[in-house]
Amino acid sequence: MKLVSLYMKNVRSHKDTDIIFRKGITVINGKTGSGKSSILMAVDYALFGSANLGNNEIMRRGAKHMLIRLCFNHNNKDYTIIRGLKRGTGSATVDVDNLKVLESNKQLNILSRANDINQIITEILGIPDNVKASQMFQVTSYTKQDEIRTLIEMRKEERQDYIDKILQLSRYKNTFENLKGVLSHFNNKIKEIERVEEFVNKEREEFNKLKVRIQELDKSIKENRIKEEVLSKALKEKQKEKEKINTSIEDIKKTVVKEKDKKSRKEELIKQLEANQRVVKSLKDEIKGLKPLPEGLKDLEAANNELTLFETIINVNKNKIKELEDERKAINSLGAKCPTCRQEMNESHKNKIISSIGIKIEELEKEKTKAENDLKKLKQQVILLKKHEEVSNKIENYNKVISGLKEEADKIILNDIKSIEENYEDLEMKLKQLIDKDKELFSKHKSVSDIIVLLEKDLKSSNQDLSVKNETIKNYEKEASNKPRFEYLIKFINNLRDYVKEIRTVIRQKFLTDFRNEFQHKFEEIRSQEEEYSVDIGLDYEPTAYTTSGEKVPVSYLSGGEKTSVALAYRLALSDLAAQMSNVVPSELLILDEPTTGFDNEDVKSLPEALKNISSIPQIIIVTHQLILKDIADNIIDIKKKGNDSIVECL
Repeated sequence: MKLVSLYMKNVRSHKDTDIIFRKGITVINGKTGSGKSSILMAVDYALFGSANLGNNEIMRRGAKHMLIRLCFNHNNKDYTIIRGLKRGTGSATVDVDNLKVLESNKQLNILSRANDINQIITEILGIPDNVKASQMFQVTSYTKQDEIRTLIEMRKEERQDYIDKILQLSRYKNTFENLKGVLSHFNNKIKEIERVEEFVNKEREEFNKLKVRIQELDKSIKENRIKEEVLSKALKEKQKEKEKINTSIEDIKKTVVKEKDKKSRKEELIKQLEANQRVVKSLKDEIKGLKPLPEGLKDLEAANNELTLFETIINVNKNKIKELEDERKAINSLGAKCPTCRQEMNESHKNKIISSIGIKIEELEKEKTKAENDLKKLKQQVILLKKHEEVSNKIENYNKVISGLKEEADKIILNDIKSIEENYEDLEMKLKQLIDKDKELFSKHKSVSDIIVLLEKDLKSSNQDLSVKNETIKNYEKEASNKPRFEYLIKFINNLRDYVKEIRTVIRQKFLTDFRNEFQHKFEEIRSQEEEYSVDIGLDYEPTAYTTSGEKVPVSYLSGGEKTSVALAYRLALSDLAAQMSNVVPSELLILDEPTTGFDNEDVKSLPEALKNISSIPQIIIVTHQLILKDIADNIIDIKKKGNDSIVECL
């Protein structure tokens, strides 16, 4: 990758800055705080977003919008990255309207999201997904302040870890250590399985005990069911016997009630019979107390006819007497005519007729009186006759009733109720004994039934426990069945750890061989003349100097210029090999940010010549405040501060 241009708007102290980058050595010079490092920050932010810098760090204070546009060439293609920020009332946020990647001035079809932009840039630069892009850029192209000689001055362990990490050899170490954790995990699994096996053995013992217990319960339930069946049969037989006795008792009760009813009825009939007999006797006594009937007066109908006759005679005589009296009254009247001849009567004739009428009247009165006397006597006799007949009829009726009562009473034959009652008492006693026996049987039956319920409950619970234990045993046996696999995995992981260790050693040795060669190549390229020493890299990445006589000399004993040449060669060799191992195109860009930090005067003086001798990198950008480095520059960018703004001048 080679930088072409950079435009910054509201980036820290750069309000509106446009920079053109060319091939060769470009020195960005300016005093401390002038805004030199802000240019490198803008390049870093354009490439990797907020991976190394926060939005609020890169954006100018008080600004509402920020824009960075970086143009670069990679693999003979031109690319432009545009990233913008905006600030509302709070922190700075990504401006999606100014988030783009262009290839040959044509915008790529990707979503305006920071992650998508980062991903496409990583793909353009050919950086693998398993490598952090910003870290790879720093290793291959960007050396921060005080990092040129840091690597050769580190402690051995720190340097080895740092280089292993850059070259991704640390992955093998991490894998080796992680596999130790995996190994520990599977060893723990084996221990768990052994504990599980011990537990399963105990569970099997409990399982077998439960099976025996279930068999015993099943046997006991069957035995008690037989008892229950026998007792149920006995209860049914007793129930039948009770029903039979109850039927007999009910029959006896009915018989007793019937006999008592018969006895009561007979006694009642006898009472009625005796009462009627007393009434008959009383009626007979009443007849005896009556006057005797006249001779010939036996028929009440004839007597009534005779009464009617007497009443007729009396009425006829009354009518005749009335007619005669009327006639006599008529005769007494003057001018009366003779009732017989209808001629006028004289006094004598009149008296004679009146006298004759008087005699007739008198005879009729006598006849009427006699009839009335006879009627009165006959009425008294009729009353007596009626009384006789009434009492006789009553006696006859009562005798009929007495006859009926006697006949009904004679038909009622009473049985010996005492023997029936004794039989009833015997049956009641048997029934009581049966009930007591029934209670005893029922109690036994209930006890057996309760035992069966408890046994069945216990059996159900035991079967559930058995099922649970069986399932538990199966699950644990399934878990324990992994033991051979885990044992195989443990063996495999142990072998794998050995392989990883060997691979790491082989790769490191291969890297060291390549690193030595690359270092020698870079070192020969950078050093200005044939020196009195040579430098080699040890197994621990330690650079060691050797005199022409073969004497080993620590690099720290070398002069400042010699150390700078070693450091640059070391850094560049490491950069190339890191790119190769990650399948990244070797860098065409080297950015040095204040490379003289920590250098003494002799070191500073030696740096320009060393940098000028680097011919393998077409574009070197140096940010420095050292004026001496301008002497080797192909391009110079001066930065000055005017107020709060950085002013850029390209020379």
